[in-house]
Amino acid sequence: MKNLIIVIALFLFNCSASADTLFAQGFEQRPVERQFPFVGGSYQLPDYPVSPQTEWLIEQFSLPDTSLADIDAHFDLSAFGMTAQQMRDFLQNVRTSYPNAEITDVIMGTPVRMNVVMTSQTLGTQVGIVQVGTEYTGLQKINYLYINGFSGSVVNPVDQGLTMTQALDKFETLSSQPSFLVAEIDNTGACLPLYERNSNQLRALASVYKIWLLTAAAEAFFLGDIDIYQNVSLVASELAPGGIINGEPLGTQFPLFDITTLSLGLSDNTAADLLHEVIGRDFIELVISSLGLSNPDNLIPLLNISEQNHLFWSFPLATALDYVNGTEAFQQQFLEDEIIPLGPFTTFLHNNYTIMVNGSWRATAMDICKTYAHLRDLPQGSSAMLMTDVAMGSNAAFPNVRNYWDKVWYKGGDLVSGTNGMQVLTYSWMLENQGENPIVVVALSNSPDGGIVANSISSVTARVLELARDL
Repeated sequence: MKNLIIVIALFLFNCSASADTLFAQGFEQRPVERQFPFVGGSYQLPDYPVSPQTEWLIEQFSLPDTSLADIDAHFDLSAFGMTAQQMRDFLQNVRTSYPNAEITDVIMGTPVRMNVVMTSQTLGTQVGIVQVGTEYTGLQKINYLYINGFSGSVVNPVDQGLTMTQALDKFETLSSQPSFLVAEIDNTGACLPLYERNSNQLRALASVYKIWLLTAAAEAFFLGDIDIYQNVSLVASELAPGGIINGEPLGTQFPLFDITTLSLGLSDNTAADLLHEVIGRDFIELVISSLGLSNPDNLIPLLNISEQNHLFWSFPLATALDYVNGTEAFQQQFLEDEIIPLGPFTTFLHNNYTIMVNGSWRATAMDICKTYAHLRDLPQGSSAMLMTDVAMGSNAAFPNVRNYWDKVWYKGGDLVSGTNGMQVLTYSWMLENQGENPIVVVALSNSPDGGIVANSISSVTARVLELARDL
């Protein structure tokens, strides 16, 4: 089933009215490189502010103690509401549980957040998840830390023996509007379904919509409209809920390369809105319309994070429904006249949780696969492919994914209301080994009545990822 990849590197961008983008196929084997290579017995972390702090932290668990001076030097203690001695005591407790710990898997690596698996080399059964966060600027001290034990698998015991068909059957019972796709990208760039459930049905995506921001950024680069290393200034008008970088000083300069990684890998919403602003809505929508998606109008107008939140929380329900059910022309006018003037979202005035599924970014599982295939066909060695590889490859979502694949791309998301809990939970991966066609796994769970149980869906989806290794 896995065929030798034969590809190229010719890029043609037709900037005519249809704005089609064509990546020609050739006969050269495509190189596949690991995002976080394992060299000399350790994982090589990118040159990010968070990387040296992560390495320092893990190193502490192989030392007899951590001095108060080191605690002060490495932690922003005000972020934890702790004294240096309290943090020292906490690290000592971790050291006792995970003596001589080493990083054995990198789940996520972005400029300000690192999520790794650590395993005690003294007690091999002691495995933990460690999440480290730092400032992007200033002293770049640790301002976020989460450490928790890990059983070794995301798959719950009840799901560990499921076959592929059984897993997808169970997935369908876990939300009222499920979609699942396991597909192969063949050597022509087409998505060939191997297993599927409702893969051509529209589903709410949550942050998966950000893959189209990245796609537009790649196209804008080829047109010469942007440079992937140009600086993007943090401005108040683009601060969005869920923006980890919101705590950085206004005016902070982020290379666009880091903005795409923060937006896709960390799913930072402010980074996403900055990217949306830099590329421009008109161009993003032009690119979306060129990709051959099943119904691109469901993504157009492409609201940014603050705009989508305004639709959820800033208008009476009847007004919000007028937008959701309106024509594209009506939606565009409403956006310009009513939503954009509100600026960044800050205040909850209404509760329109009932439109979270039908009134947010929507596409099909097959649309997502097509977009992965499109991104994968960027010219090898180009800056656009480097930007895409780093952004899409910075998060694997689950442990024990990178250990089985040479390349892992991922984007997921969720939408949660305070009224009825989680209504949208989405996962999508492209998984590839050298010399083999990629496998795409897309799991979309929608429930307008809420009540989605993330643990159950994650377990079944992780089981499918295990089974995908043998496709």
